[in-house]
Amino acid sequence: MSDADLLSAVKAGDLEALMQLSCEREPTRAFGEQIDGSGWNVLHHATMSNSLDVVKFVVEHFDPPVFAQDYEGLTPLALACERSAPVEIICYLLDLEKQLGDGEAASECISPLYYAVLQNRLELAEALT
Repeated sequence: MSDADLLSAVKAGDLEALMQLSCEREPTRAFGEQIDGSGWNVLHHATMSNSLDVVKFVVEHFDPPVFAQDYEGLTPLALACERSAPVEIICYLLDLEKQLGDGEAASECISPLYYAVLQNRLELAEALT
């Protein structure tokens, strides 16, 4: 297993492959902190997989920095909002940010509710209120 194999499973949203690869060999501690050419870490990629189970697995097993910003300044939560990820992923990431309590990072970002209104996503607005 290589870090590239793990990342491929994350991008594909393949929880089964991700679990199998993780059992074969523990990934390096730095895996959660690695970034690609866009500045995305593994949590950014997990968010785009549209799989809440993959997002949770990544958070629990790879300890990625939740408030990491890509080169456009987007955290995984902001990316999820901008790219219209499923509501449950956005709510999970929002709760995760609240648990970690980084008020400064949260206050400097556009809120998920703003994205919900901008994108006319009633289901997201309802979940956030």
